[in-house]
Amino acid sequence: IDGTLDEDMLRDIEQAANEVVAANLAVRAEYPAPEVLKGLSYRAKLDLTENVRIVTVEGVDACACCAPHVTRTGEIGMIKLISAMRYKGGTRIHMKCGFDALDEFNAEYARAVAISNRISLPREAIAEGVDKLWEDLAAANFRIVGLKRELIALKADAAKKTDGNLVFIEKNMDTNELRMLVSAAADKAGGACAAFSEDGEGCYSFVVMVHGGDFEAWRRALCDRLNARGGGKAPFLQGKASCTEERIREFFGV
Repeated sequence: IDGTLDEDMLRDIEQAANEVVAANLAVRAEYPAPEVLKGLSYRAKLDLTENVRIVTVEGVDACACCAPHVTRTGEIGMIKLISAMRYKGGTRIHMKCGFDALDEFNAEYARAVAISNRISLPREAIAEGVDKLWEDLAAANFRIVGLKRELIALKADAAKKTDGNLVFIEKNMDTNELRMLVSAAADKAGGACAAFSEDGEGCYSFVVMVHGGDFEAWRRALCDRLNARGGGKAPFLQGKASCTEERIREFFGV
């Protein structure tokens, strides 16, 4: 559809289309003579002057079209707009009709029942129920982030100071958390401070904070000896490594 349509417009279009279906209007397809065609008002293919097939729903629409059509609008069945998105300055609409629309409704109904059963609320209240669950989840995640920060601070404080490299081998830490850990513990290390988190057997995410030395040499060494991939900007190297914990500890000399 040329131009953009908001939700209210889409609902109005859907309602109007279904009213035409319910009216079971006749659909007429014909090839008007050129002199008749000149006096007609219809949509599309206005540049054609002969052999133009005009499909008319009396009092509703007339367009030039060569595709198959029903003989009466009631044959279409219910029309349901499924989705609409902006596309090249216009609106692309996806819809279903007839038994396809019924199948769509049945699938949506089954999903609504499943959600209703899962959250122990009637179907008419599931939207509010999901909103509440989302709010609870956001609050829980906020608390988890706070607890993780506290745990990272405790791990950093508990680390023993060393003149050499300092390495943490952790589980279930993302790259941001690994970076927080090495930053918090950096003053405990005379050399590099590194944190690795096991993502799966033999696979680790890592962040290494390099104190002085050749930053690029550290990156190459990690790639060569720990089968690492990644990069970063001094003083932080980060990425993924495919190796064992023993290889990590051997590499850093801890």
